[in-house]
Amino acid sequence: MLLLLTACEPAVCRIDQDGDGFVSAAECPSGDDCDDANPNIRPDADEVCNGVDDDCDGWTDDVVVDFDGDGYFAASCPGGNDCDDLDPDVNPGATEICNGRDDDCDLRTDDVDEDGDGHSPRACGGNDCDDTDPERSPDAVEDCFDGYDNDCDNSADFEDHDGDGFTSDDCGGEDCDDDDALVYPGAPESCDGTDGDCDGVVDNVDEDGDGYGAEWCGGPDCDDTDPAVHPDAIDDCTDGIDNDCDGYTDIRDTDGDGDQHVDCGGSDCNDLEAKISGKLDERCGDGLDNDCNGEKDDADLDRDGVLDEACGGTDCDDEDEQVHERLRDYCDGVDRSCDGDDSDDRDGDGQSCSSDCNDGLQLVYSGRSEACDGLDNDCDGTADEGVGTCAQRLPGGMDFSDSGSGWDLDGSTWVIADESIVGTGTGTGNWRVSAYDSWQVSPPFEFEVDVTRIGGTGDADIGIYLSRNGGNANGYYLVINHDSTKVEYDIGRLVSGSPTSETGEAYTAVIMPGNDLPNRLRIAHTGYEMQFYINDQKVRGFPVSSDLEKGYPALVFEDHASDTVKVRFDNVYVED
Repeated sequence: MLLLLTACEPAVCRIDQDGDGFVSAAECPSGDDCDDANPNIRPDADEVCNGVDDDCDGWTDDVVVDFDGDGYFAASCPGGNDCDDLDPDVNPGATEICNGRDDDCDLRTDDVDEDGDGHSPRACGGNDCDDTDPERSPDAVEDCFDGYDNDCDNSADFEDHDGDGFTSDDCGGEDCDDDDALVYPGAPESCDGTDGDCDGVVDNVDEDGDGYGAEWCGGPDCDDTDPAVHPDAIDDCTDGIDNDCDGYTDIRDTDGDGDQHVDCGGSDCNDLEAKISGKLDERCGDGLDNDCNGEKDDADLDRDGVLDEACGGTDCDDEDEQVHERLRDYCDGVDRSCDGDDSDDRDGDGQSCSSDCNDGLQLVYSGRSEACDGLDNDCDGTADEGVGTCAQRLPGGMDFSDSGSGWDLDGSTWVIADESIVGTGTGTGNWRVSAYDSWQVSPPFEFEVDVTRIGGTGDADIGIYLSRNGGNANGYYLVINHDSTKVEYDIGRLVSGSPTSETGEAYTAVIMPGNDLPNRLRIAHTGYEMQFYINDQKVRGFPVSSDLEKGYPALVFEDHASDTVKVRFDNVYVED
């Protein structure tokens, strides 16, 4: 039969170049062979793990395989995790055993870890000394009291991780860093920011072994090559070396009291004790020679010649030179004699300052009979009453003549009244003198007088003077000087009217401040020593040359322009 194709029947594309029975998808619209050049690649082919889309479904290797049938797909295919798909005993679900291979496909061989502490047992080549106890492994901290080798270092209750031979301080040992074999007791210290020798100090490099770290490594030793040089060494003031590392060469102040040792030119007799120095005052009760004078507990802080009570003395206030048992009281509210009250009988007339109207003159007290002497002897406010007409009497003959170069002997400034000699300053800036005429005393002798400042605002010196030749400006003097808080005295020589200190300094006297308080001044010579007294207390004594042993007793005061000084001399007494 002849079949005729009509024009309405379409042509069918049947290109199959690889002859696998599937039309090429690239050449024919209805073709499904994704690779018409390879007969093994076609829609009905089995997908295998070869990096090719074998079944032309648009997915490469989309079918995993399980060649060993152990239920786990080969790791070579997507989603597979069987590291050996030819051995059914090797897969992710297998138990790891010690056989030299990775049984459970975790990429570790023989990593048996029954206790789950992350370490394999030693039987499998690991380092877990007990794979049944998660508390025992190389990462565990040794418990030094349980009898077990917790950290698997083959020693129970002994921790020496770094193997340096020293037990960790965690286990009662001395190794302060048991993870560093270079750190242990006695190790050489290096300047690396660590405590290399476990002595508790970081970077205490001590090359000379003197116990002090080197200065270059932050320590205090300024010379770590010399064991004799360190902060606690005693400076040798003769070697030109800073032995004690204080920054000074040949300067020794070991105790830091600001005074060098006597061997180094200072005044510190004990440079190991800061409470001892020649610059300090003595303190009682500490058993130390604080002021380096050779005596312990000999405090006389106010330098009044009497020791503090705490030092076995009788001075009840050793910070006030006008308080101690040798003084008399003045009823001024201060217990100056340290007897428990402020009253005393200064002039020895039997009445204390609380009842005596003039406790500086023995001839004046309440109840005494009035005498013809220009004084209110009975303290009734009137002098010489009931004794008739009294003539003034003065011991010796006073010379008021102008006979001394540089001296003001102006007699008009002196007044003789009531047996007192009163001098009033006029501001000329000179010494004013009243002298005994033609009465030169020779040793032994005594010259004394009561001196009272009765006016003035300045600080002029007033006192007594032993003129060498009748009132001129050469001789010895004892003068006192009032200020607002105390009275000072000075002893010395006048040379052409200028004071030349015999002692080198002024001294604080054991006398009282203020006006209207007489002070008994005395110059005496024993035959070998010139002696000076204030209120019957010897304040100074020294030998003098033969040409200065004798002289003319005189009364003096220094008159300055601002002083307006007024002074009274009573009870003049001279004997040789």
